[in-house]
Amino acid sequence: MKEANAWEWAGLLAAGIAVRLAHVWQWEQSAFGEVAVGSAAYYAGGLGDGGWYSRLYAALCAVALQEETGLWILRVIQVGIGGLACVLVWSIGRQLFSPAVGRWAGIAAVLYGPAIYYGGEITPAVLAAFSGLLLLWGLVGSAGMGPLRA
Repeated sequence: MKEANAWEWAGLLAAGIAVRLAHVWQWEQSAFGEVAVGSAAYYAGGLGDGGWYSRLYAALCAVALQEETGLWILRVIQVGIGGLACVLVWSIGRQLFSPAVGRWAGIAAVLYGPAIYYGGEITPAVLAAFSGLLLLWGLVGSAGMGPLRA
């Protein structure tokens, strides 16, 4: 059974990354590829002004943009975080309900449009969603409770 879990985990991670990477690649091919749009310009630039409400995301931007690779590397990092978020949704669904619910929740997370779109934007939304899911996953796992029943 654990081998099946590993295949599901790996499949969801690969699907989540592939869908998000395809979106980012298409975004990069457009005229907006190297432009930080809207409030994303605020996050990508002006790291030293101290007006950040998301310090963790500011640190991620600072590290990713040091290499002068443009916004591509930051978007790829966000794609990886988004793929891991799909796996966390799958795991939380399995722990709280059943393997079937976890599987469908993971598939829904892979295909959820706003998560795909914001995974390509330079905003702290992906990191905020991931950290919230990570907290919930830790709480559910540490409680050691079985599936919820009506």
